Amino acid sequence: MQQFLGIIGYGLVATGFVGLILLALTVKKGSFEKRVFILSSFLSAVWAASLAYQFYLGQFYVALLATETLCNLGWIALILCAIRPVTSFRQLFFQTRLGTASVIVCLLSVISELMSLFDVLLVPQAIFGLHLMQSILGLLLLEHLFRQVHPSADMPSNRCVWGLGSCLGMALFSMQTVC
Repeated sequence: MQQFLGIIGYGLVATGFVGLILLALTVKKGSFEKRVFILSSFLSAVWAASLAYQFYLGQFYVALLATETLCNLGWIALILCAIRPVTSFRQLFFQTRLGTASVIVCLLSVISELMSLFDVLLVPQAIFGLHLMQSILGLLLLEHLFRQVHPSADMPSNRCVWGLGSCLGMALFSMQTVC
């Protein structure tokens, strides 16, 4: 039963992200933020589809953590775009300390997860720490974004910040319960 629910649930999530991509493609204005949103949604769809497929197989692989890390990097990039207007990925990741830290943590996570595929065993606490750092960086970026929103600004932006913060907080909680 859990296998069936996993297949259906993550399949619907992947379909939802594909729907977001199609919805974003209907917007005629071509901006860098739109490209980052489409990339983040695509990475999330790949992550959800890979989870649905692994539920179908009944086996879980470490490569799943690598897709989750890339998905996190995409959403961190979108939050960075909301904090500071940029026109390229180079400006986005390498002209701010939090952007550079995000890239370093996510790249170290992907490398460590891919190394474990080739039986290069790393300390599990290191992989746990790197994933924990992703959630903490995301929460720091959201806190920074929330401070920039003026109190009299529109409520949807505040609600989006609270929603993303809840998702990252849930990721923190799930990482703590794993270990």
